Amino acid sequence: MEITITHRAITALDSLVSPLDVEMELYFSCLIRKQVVYPASAHKDARLIQSGHPNLHLYFRPVMTKQCLVGESSRAPGLIPFPMQDKPGLIPKWFALDHNGKGWVGEFGYTD
Repeated sequence: MEITITHRAITALDSLVSPLDVEMELYFSCLIRKQVVYPASAHKDARLIQSGHPNLHLYFRPVMTKQCLVGESSRAPGLIPFPMQDKPGLIPKWFALDHNGKGWVGEFGYTD
C-alpha cells in the first residue's frame, strides 16, 4: 500500500503526545461506502497496516450490516466484520493523510 503523509500532517503527528488511530472503513450494506474515521481507539477487528510513522496507527476495517434497511430508520444497523480470508483485493492501494490546521483529512482508494 502506498501511504502519503503531507508535511503539515507530519508536523502535526510529531507534536502528538500519543499516536493517532486512523481506520479506513469499507462498509458493505445496500451500497458500498468508504470513509476514514478517527476513533479514540482502533476496533478489535481492524487490521493493522504499517504506516512508517511512529505516531500514526493505520488500520483497515471492512464491515457489513447484518441487514439492509432501505427505508428510514431511527436505529443504526448492526455491523459485523467482513470476512477477509483470500480477498486481497479488499485492501486499499493507497492512503493519504493531511492536516489542514482544523483537523485531520484522510482518504483511501483502489486505483493506482
